[in-house]
Amino acid sequence: MAGILLGQIGTAAESQHLDFDLETGVPGQEVFLASSLKDWDSRAFPMIEVSPGQYRIELKLPWLHELQYKFVVDGTWIMDPLNPQQVPDQLGGFNSLRILNHFQETPLLELEPGVTDPKIRNLQVEDWAGRKRELTIVEPVRLGTKTQNPVVIYFQDGPEYLENTGGGNILANLSEREDLPRLIGVFVPPVDRTEEYGLTSTTDEYVRFFTQTVVPNVERDLKLSLSASERVLVGDSLGGLISIYLAVQNPGLFRLVGSQSGAFLRANNRILDLLNAYSGPELKISLDIGEYESDRFIDGNERVKRILRDKGWDFRYEMHPAVHDWISWRNELPLIIRYLLQK
Repeated sequence: MAGILLGQIGTAAESQHLDFDLETGVPGQEVFLASSLKDWDSRAFPMIEVSPGQYRIELKLPWLHELQYKFVVDGTWIMDPLNPQQVPDQLGGFNSLRILNHFQETPLLELEPGVTDPKIRNLQVEDWAGRKRELTIVEPVRLGTKTQNPVVIYFQDGPEYLENTGGGNILANLSEREDLPRLIGVFVPPVDRTEEYGLTSTTDEYVRFFTQTVVPNVERDLKLSLSASERVLVGDSLGGLISIYLAVQNPGLFRLVGSQSGAFLRANNRILDLLNAYSGPELKISLDIGEYESDRFIDGNERVKRILRDKGWDFRYEMHPAVHDWISWRNELPLIIRYLLQK
């Protein structure tokens, strides 16, 4: 077998892409790229035979720091012999490694000139099992001349959102925009996210806790009386699932939802049934998904999109060159907030 050439990254002047070429000298082979994209699905990325015994694939350049990969030739997994960069594959072998460092960081991660550090404090509440949970409240300090009610954004997976998205700075920067209200973030920690978010027997306990304890305590502490259009729910993966579930079950409290890579998997078909049957006030929903996520995540989000389209609702659906990770979710967050809150 001849050597496998390293993938090439297209220049910024071109449409950005990632190419892989393989010359085996053997025509008619089944050749695939397997990688950390699509959960190492060995048949997700078929390579095209561009001339006898020469195979190629061109991908949209993903938002990633690095890409691990192998080639699958007639069922045999092989590394790239022309690429000296390798990492252990946790199976006793190695994967080839490409350093991409390609991601479109939101410029809002750093405080803009004149924007003051937001005030961050904790509020303790007790859940249905008597456990203490520390909510983190992030309040922008400089308000300009804004007099209208602020909007409170409730984040599922709160500690991870605060740490991995730079959420405090994003909210502080956006609060200074003339076309947006002041934004307050409430970062809510799970105890067992699979049970609480995953539409299990525990989920309804979590929903009651969220609606009857979290929201009243937060807004009492903030001395606010808000409408459903002044509260936003945001979550990633299972957090996206529970965010839509909370809104469907409580439209009197929530009308605005941002779901990032929502886990609308077939095991969670209950959310599809609830959305189909829902006849309450229209919800405004933003759906983001990475095109390199597993097919079951993409399929679930496409099914939710079809339901929202059939209802005739105002919704946003965006697919990004991303996987299921915080790079994507951080990049998307300002877009979600703007879409949900701009008239």
